[in-house]
Amino acid sequence: MTGDRSANTPAGAHDAGAENVDTDFTGQDLRDRFASAAKVPPVFRRCDFTEANLSKAALRGATFDTCTLDSATLTRAELDETAWTGGSAANAVLSRADVTDATFDGVDLANTVWKGAMIAGAAFRGSRLVGARFDEARGLGATFRGCNMMLAALPGISLRGQELDGLRMDDAVLSGADLRETVWTRSRLRGAVLRAAELDGADLRGADLGDIPIEEAHLLSGADHLGRAGRVDPRRPRHRRGRLSTARLPRGWPSRRHRRQNDPDWTAPT
Repeated sequence: MTGDRSANTPAGAHDAGAENVDTDFTGQDLRDRFASAAKVPPVFRRCDFTEANLSKAALRGATFDTCTLDSATLTRAELDETAWTGGSAANAVLSRADVTDATFDGVDLANTVWKGAMIAGAAFRGSRLVGARFDEARGLGATFRGCNMMLAALPGISLRGQELDGLRMDDAVLSGADLRETVWTRSRLRGAVLRAAELDGADLRGADLGDIPIEEAHLLSGADHLGRAGRVDPRRPRHRRGRLSTARLPRGWPSRRHRRQNDPDWTAPT
């Protein structure tokens, strides 16, 4: 079987184009094994990489089908154009990894760390990204659809012009994110942090904003889409306000109760 052949490959050798089936790499240091790229991208099916060290692994174009990479280390790994289907990489570290144009379909990526990773063109579909951290992630064109991203941190990410469908982003951090001209459908943003986010032209009517306080959204003073919105303190540094001047918000948001709670100077119209 191809799985047996792969398992017997000596350390330091990268079996070009091998299909690895049910191979157990648990806890192994695989840095030498995958130090150079194979001529044909490898395929991994139901393999276990739990707590394995894949730092700087050259795995461009590899396929990970229903594999387990929980708590694995993939720092600076070359994972561009890889295809991930099912399985789990919960708590894995992908700092400075390159996942350009990679696809993640139905993968458990909870609490993963993507600090400084190159995510240009990466596609996350139906995946679990609860608590994932994309601090300082680089690259444009990353897409997210149908993902659970509660408590995820995506400060400064650019999703400009995208249709964001089926995202659960309760308590997610979107500080400084570029969300201009985005269209949100079947999504939740309850408790999300939008400090300094740019939302000009965004259509948020299909998003559940919950009880987002006005001070958290940093609405611009005089934004006509809000009618009599809470007053914004002009002394507050401008760069800390989100830009919502042309955003379309869900009907009835913010409510009188939210305005009253977050701006003591606001009074309901008579």
